[in-house]
Amino acid sequence: MKSFFIRKQFGTLHYLQLGEGKETVFFFSGFGMSAKSVSEMLLGEDLSRFTFYIIDVFGEGRSTDFKGELTNQLWLSYLDEIFKTHNITEYQVLACSIGVRLAIPLIHFKKANKITFITPDAIAPHPVYSVLIRYEILRKIILATARGLCPFLFFLSKRKKKFFHPSVLQKVFKQWLLLDGLSNVAQWDVPTKVFLARHDYIIRNYAVAKWKKKLSQSELEYLSCGHFDAFGLWVKQGRLF
Repeated sequence: MKSFFIRKQFGTLHYLQLGEGKETVFFFSGFGMSAKSVSEMLLGEDLSRFTFYIIDVFGEGRSTDFKGELTNQLWLSYLDEIFKTHNITEYQVLACSIGVRLAIPLIHFKKANKITFITPDAIAPHPVYSVLIRYEILRKIILATARGLCPFLFFLSKRKKKFFHPSVLQKVFKQWLLLDGLSNVAQWDVPTKVFLARHDYIIRNYAVAKWKKKLSQSELEYLSCGHFDAFGLWVKQGRLF
């Protein structure tokens, strides 16, 4: 396992290279998942076929916060350095939750051989989320006091007794704002497999299932868990491609 850093004036991106197989996989993780924690989950699996490039989202793991607006062009300039550094010509995509937002621009930039999405947060954003992101006054309120996110999360989860720490909520919202500028046009002619969590309260499963039908090559499976447990269960069940 090797660490690499891409340093630019806007921020430093960290990623891990795991394995030495012939099949290249770009992994984009969800909120709270660092490249290190993901690699530790994968180490017990048979990785002989794969070389993983596990990317720390800006503000997670060893990647720094991103300064300014993250556009498709800027984001792809980081990923293009990975392609050039490791002489990558073909690849697969594995993305979980909010990591799907980072994967979509790459899929349009360089056609992937295969795509696997787990609980994709990007395909059909919740309408409440869209309202919070679009209106500046709401953004200011939430960034000023992260507790402003609590009613939103309660609305989604319907778990009125569950509270979230304000600092965590603020970090979540900042990532939403950062990644909102990236393309979310998810249409392509690439074999795509989608895993949804049956007990997901973060994304709208029915909307994702509807989107999946528009793809010419796609499969859909459900995992018996919640949103945040989906990747761990996916690994434990030996679904590694």
